[in-house]
Amino acid sequence: MTSCQIRALAAARRAGITVPKEAFTRAADFVKNCVADLGGFSYVPNTPVRWSCSASGLLTLQLCGQGDSTEAKLAIDYLHARARPGDRAWYLFACPAYVAAMGAAGPEELETARGNVADTVLQFQRRDGSWPGWSPDSKHGPVYCTALVILSLTAKPAANESASRPTDSGQP
Repeated sequence: MTSCQIRALAAARRAGITVPKEAFTRAADFVKNCVADLGGFSYVPNTPVRWSCSASGLLTLQLCGQGDSTEAKLAIDYLHARARPGDRAWYLFACPAYVAAMGAAGPEELETARGNVADTVLQFQRRDGSWPGWSPDSKHGPVYCTALVILSLTAKPAANESASRPTDSGQP
C-alpha cells in the first residue's frame, strides 16, 4: 500500500499539487525498515521477504529520491535474480513496479527486466489472448491478469517520476 500511495503523491507533485517532503522521507524510512538480507523487502518489518514487496519497495525508494541508496542498489540484484514467478505471490501485480523501477535504474536494467517478464509471461498467454495469472493474482480473473501483463510489457521507466526529487515545498 505504501508504494501505491507514494506513486499517487508523486503524480500529485508532478501535477503541481504541494506534497510535503516529510511524506516522502517518512515513507522511505518505513520501507527501509522492511529491508531484509540480500536486498529483499517484506510487507512490514520483521516478516518474510516477498518478490512483490521488493519490487514495490525499490520503486518507492526511487520515487522518494533514494534510488541511489544502498537498499535500492541491493534490491536491483535481488529482483533480477528472482524474476521468475515460481511460488512468488502477487507476481503479476508486482511486474509493472519491477519494470518501472528497473527503468529508473538504467537502460540495461530496464532491458533485463522487460526480458525477464516477457520470457516468463508470453509462454502462458491463452489462445483468446488473455493471461491466467498465478495465485493469488489469478483469483481476480483474466482481465485483471492480462491488464497487469500489458502494463508490465509497456511500462515506462519511473525515471520521469523520480527525476525531480521532492523539495521542501513538495514541488518539483
